[in-house]
Amino acid sequence: MYESYLKVLAKICADVFQTMTNTEVLGTGVKKDQRADAFYPVAFNIKYEHLDKKVGGHFTLGFTETEMAVAVASTLAENLGLPQPDTLDMMAMDMLNEFLNTVVGRAIAEWDRLGFKARFFPPTSCLNSPLRPPTEIESDAYVILLKLKVHYIVFRVAFIDEAKTQLRGKKVLVVDDSAVIRQVVAHHLKAAGFVVEQAKDGREAVDKHKAWNPDVTVMDQVMPELNGLDAIVEIRQVHPSARFIMLTSTARTDEVVTAQTLGVAEYLLKPLQLTELMAAVAKALTAP
Repeated sequence: MYESYLKVLAKICADVFQTMTNTEVLGTGVKKDQRADAFYPVAFNIKYEHLDKKVGGHFTLGFTETEMAVAVASTLAENLGLPQPDTLDMMAMDMLNEFLNTVVGRAIAEWDRLGFKARFFPPTSCLNSPLRPPTEIESDAYVILLKLKVHYIVFRVAFIDEAKTQLRGKKVLVVDDSAVIRQVVAHHLKAAGFVVEQAKDGREAVDKHKAWNPDVTVMDQVMPELNGLDAIVEIRQVHPSARFIMLTSTARTDEVVTAQTLGVAEYLLKPLQLTELMAAVAKALTAP
């Protein structure tokens, strides 16, 4: 679907990098981003929107090592005849922001000629940035690799259906007897724009669901007081159209079958995979 746009982006990334750094790019590659959840020590992001509001997303220039970010900034400065930074100071950050800004500006102009009419916003930079920005609920994301003599430069672009961004503000109840799991899941859901409440067991989940009526519930199975599936049975008596995602460490055949019978949208197994969970939440909320 996005192949022609990705080819254009890869070429522009290479051309701009070679021009602005006077460094040879030995090759480029484009592939689906299937990396596990991780963090960049330093990252630069630019948000974009399609003018008819059907799709949006962001471009990211991320570095897995701060030293590599400084090295690229230093090369950019040298090519402009400016003092070369030796730390990730304000000048280095500004150089890298401008580099990404140039790439995105050129790419958006070329995409416009292909019929993808979009606007983009000023770049932002941050340290210890998640590989996937918190607001990226679910997306088609790709990485552009620029092969250098001793390293790679990695760009990332995400295409996000506007319908997914409209999920922000939906209510999610997180139920787990582990405070750590509850807090981690709640933290990431809140960062993505959801309104979140927590419950420590099935009994508390039933009470909170009756009072709050969330749009979707993320439910553990093995908990004190009342297990997850039994809690769903009780909740269904009050809110028959309630939506559920199981996130648990157990998946006996009878449990999975019961979950299917109860209309559970997704049955996810721990350990927690945030990308998988976000996709499940989006799917549950957009299902008929």
